[in-house]
Amino acid sequence: MTFALGKLELIEVEQIDQHANFLWRLLESREEVKKISSTSETDFESHLEFVRKHPYRNWYIVRLNELFVGSTYLSFHNEIGLQILPQHYSDELFLKILDVVASEHQPLPKKLSCVPENFVVNVASKDRRTCGLMESSGFYPLQITFDLKRKA
Repeated sequence: MTFALGKLELIEVEQIDQHANFLWRLLESREEVKKISSTSETDFESHLEFVRKHPYRNWYIVRLNELFVGSTYLSFHNEIGLQILPQHYSDELFLKILDVVASEHQPLPKKLSCVPENFVVNVASKDRRTCGLMESSGFYPLQITFDLKRKA
């Protein structure tokens, strides 16, 4: 698919070194404000095990103009996850990837209290840029989730 920024492709994640290494580089580049579940304690071996388990419904590496620039996935709860390397990030690219993923896949059937009817995107509460982008693009927040570990 070609758009203003160039040719965009979603490449299925495979059990090959090139993919695992890129996903590791992507994980290492994630800014603290964008982290929800990943931690700085994750080591490469744990990462390889995670990739091997392939815990998502669909998982892709995003290629733009022949360069790997990010990753996106669909969970079994209709969540879309998306990360782009900081040096390649733009709001336009972020929204285009979401649009492509949502248009090329159907949400799984709704299950009350488990799976929402539509696709959703989880954004870290400190990631004000992405929260603002989502709201200014016509999406609305559904909930705020709290970690029950108490502040020190």
